[in-house]
Amino acid sequence: MNAPHMSDLDRLLARSAPPSAPEGRALVAALGALVDETRAAASPRRRRLRSPWAVAGLVVGATALVGGAAYGAVTLTDASDAWMDLTAQAETTATRFEWQTTLPDGTRCVERLTGLELTAEQTAIVEAALADPQQLLDLDAGAVRDDFLSHYDASEAQQEIADRETWESWIDAGYGAVAAIDVKAGRGDLTEDMLDVIPGSAQNEVFLQSSMRVVLDGITAQGVDAMAHLTPETACEAGE
Repeated sequence: MNAPHMSDLDRLLARSAPPSAPEGRALVAALGALVDETRAAASPRRRRLRSPWAVAGLVVGATALVGGAAYGAVTLTDASDAWMDLTAQAETTATRFEWQTTLPDGTRCVERLTGLELTAEQTAIVEAALADPQQLLDLDAGAVRDDFLSHYDASEAQQEIADRETWESWIDAGYGAVAAIDVKAGRGDLTEDMLDVIPGSAQNEVFLQSSMRVVLDGITAQGVDAMAHLTPETACEAGE
């Protein structure tokens, strides 16, 4: 899948994971460097990002995750603790697909895809794609793993965070999360007031971004352009 324009990438990455606390100076520095590289390649008119963790996916490369042009200035209100809220008008056309996932550290999270003004045919395609996670994996055939590791091999910043074997294990955990998708069960017992931002770590970012990339690429391969129609978000069970 081709990388999106930087304005689209900003919009997606800023929403695919709310900001959360990073773990350690080295990780902050590495993420900051990646943010700076991405900003330098983008238009000077880009809006300012809130924090390194507001650009989820830069830890695995600026082109690692694509999808989600659904949210625009006319459809957003202020962000809640866990999700970006839609205006009342946009909410009337929103279709959401949700499932529960578990971070490698055991934290339970809700993965959400939101589409605005989806047709009945598009909705049916997304529903069918998410109902058959094995098909998503078959369509990927390891492409996301190869892409992420290619970014890793070219990035000294990523190599400073973890060795290649560890990085690949985080990606493999993301593949396992795709295999476990259960949209019929939805978010399970995770109610709205239980959800908060993602616990910040490179492991969590690679895990979540790799799994969502497999999902978005698989949906696109089955007939709905994820870049144009779907926006991913993640919110996790709040800690004590």
